[in-house]
Amino acid sequence: MTRLNIQKMSTEQLTELMQRINAELEHRALEAEPKSALDADNDADNADVTGGVAYRNPDDPWQVWRPGRGRRPNWVNEWLESGRKLEELEDGDAK
Repeated sequence: MTRLNIQKMSTEQLTELMQRINAELEHRALEAEPKSALDADNDADNADVTGGVAYRNPDDPWQVWRPGRGRRPNWVNEWLESGRKLEELEDGDAK
């Protein structure tokens, strides 16, 4: 593991690091959520419908959501509530 000397990092670097850490923690929390039988059925349905589609947060590119991989994140809900379309968040680079 690489050791970081955070005392020598600029405020901008620390902010970026914190955003990356928060995104990783959110991703891990979503992965760790127990799945119910209904969720498993939805995963199978979404795999057919989405075809591997991923959605990226335009305000924080480290945040990516794939349907069928946990609950829809707040940033997606806020996007939709503002009247925008989910397709606008599609990430063509996600694998």
